[in-house]
Amino acid sequence: SQQRLQLTVTRNRERRSCCECRRRKLKCDRGLPCGSCVRRSDAGSCTYQQFAAELDDGNHGRHAQSEARLKRLEQLIMRLAAQAGAPTPHSIELCPSAPLPGEQSTGSASSSRTSNRELPTESAPERAEDEPIYSGSTHWSAMLEDIQQLRCSTAQLNRSPSPNYPTVEPGDRNSSIISMLFRPSTTASLEGVLTFYLPPRQDVDRLISAYFRSKTISAPFIHGGQFRRQYEAFWQNQTATPPLWIAILFSICHISANTLVVGKGALNGDSRFAVAAAHCLVLGEYFRPKRFAVEGLLIFCQAQSLTSVSAPPDIGVLAGLLMRIATSMGYHRDPTALPLSFSPFETELRRRTWSMCMQLDLLIAFHLGVPSSLQFPTWDTKAPSNLMASDFDENMAIWPTSRPDSEVTEVLFYIAKHKIIVVFEKILRHTLDAQLENPVARERTVNELDAELRAVYGAIPNILIPIPMTNSVVDPSSLIATRLCLSFIYRKCLAALHRPYVLQRRPASILACYNASLGLVRDFADACDEFLSGGQAEAERWFISSINWQDYLFGATALCLVL
Repeated sequence: SQQRLQLTVTRNRERRSCCECRRRKLKCDRGLPCGSCVRRSDAGSCTYQQFAAELDDGNHGRHAQSEARLKRLEQLIMRLAAQAGAPTPHSIELCPSAPLPGEQSTGSASSSRTSNRELPTESAPERAEDEPIYSGSTHWSAMLEDIQQLRCSTAQLNRSPSPNYPTVEPGDRNSSIISMLFRPSTTASLEGVLTFYLPPRQDVDRLISAYFRSKTISAPFIHGGQFRRQYEAFWQNQTATPPLWIAILFSICHISANTLVVGKGALNGDSRFAVAAAHCLVLGEYFRPKRFAVEGLLIFCQAQSLTSVSAPPDIGVLAGLLMRIATSMGYHRDPTALPLSFSPFETELRRRTWSMCMQLDLLIAFHLGVPSSLQFPTWDTKAPSNLMASDFDENMAIWPTSRPDSEVTEVLFYIAKHKIIVVFEKILRHTLDAQLENPVARERTVNELDAELRAVYGAIPNILIPIPMTNSVVDPSSLIATRLCLSFIYRKCLAALHRPYVLQRRPASILACYNASLGLVRDFADACDEFLSGGQAEAERWFISSINWQDYLFGATALCLVL
């Protein structure tokens, strides 16, 4: 009885509610998607938990047991055949290796079936050794064929259930996806990736359309007209398309599905497009200087920054690699200064690509507290021109005239950001300088950088100057987001420049750091609710992402330091 008391019975009850309803403690109707997730316009996150370890152990045990029973049945049939005087078919390959995704099969099912049908039978003792004789499905040899098919199916299930590409757990999603680029766990084929991850064209069309409708996060180096032609060519022949361009396509889908699409079709927290993009980058050898390598890696880094609240630490290494590849391909030099001849279209896109590389690298480096991968004196690429996508094309032979800065275009935000980032690089270099200057030189440097930053921000177009949210009721959400982004960068630069001198009780730095950090925290707190569901700028909910969220935390910390 004492032994019986020590025994404990554990029951692994199957959880029938979806993960979101269980987390929110709501009643779930057990549908897919369930009614609660549909009412919240969050059908994409309706998933049900599976006990992966238990399923794997159970499947492994069942497969082993099935294999043993099939082997025993095969031995019995072979023994009966030997007792009946029929020759045993030793030449049959009982379980050829099952092909994995991307591998070529060593033998077809039809050839295996033919070899099994050509077994010697009892009714032909006088035939020649190499003379094939047909045997029907009721013959004992057909049972061996069935066993062979069962064993092959069992082996294939053990080795590759569907194209079983790696999935990523939600907790460390972004870090795990980035690590796939450095040590891929599986060697996937391009055909397998497209089959497993690419949705129907209608779904992809909607994601692409949502991306290009967003004027704030659509990459300026992706020209709409050129992309449309490449997109049509991709659907005509998918496997002939470079994997690096397909990585761009999957990254665009990842951004749209996780930040732009609202309601039905939204895939908040879904990482399958990002995993597919990582597979395509590896297949295209993104680490080599080639076409689409810089663009594919750049938009992949942008996607990871936009869809995560905390920047994964591996993204700093990836940004450094991006800058190294871009430098090796000459993006850091203006196309007009290179001996190679570039068309006006290529020149403008290269300038836009480099500008975005520099901006992303500096923002990531600042949040990680490390120096930038490239210093200002080593590059001379000019800022992009203020042009609409319709102002230039691949067949353009004459350089178009840039529009005035007062005219709003898709790239005006990036041009203004480019000018502030140039000063930001100097501030970051000054802040992280390990060689202490004399106090007089440092005082002069701080005053010069402060004056330069205020002058650059004061020269941006008036339409990009932020105004209170109560006065923005008639403004598009994209304009609200771009105004706040520029204001955050400006205030962050001021706070970062003067923060080291707060502890030295420098009065000008204390006042500047206080005003900048207070404005940063106040603007984020006022605008945060408007970027959530039902707010004025809910279409730009990407705004509450890693970079802007880290800006808020930085401002709050600097404000506490000053107070």
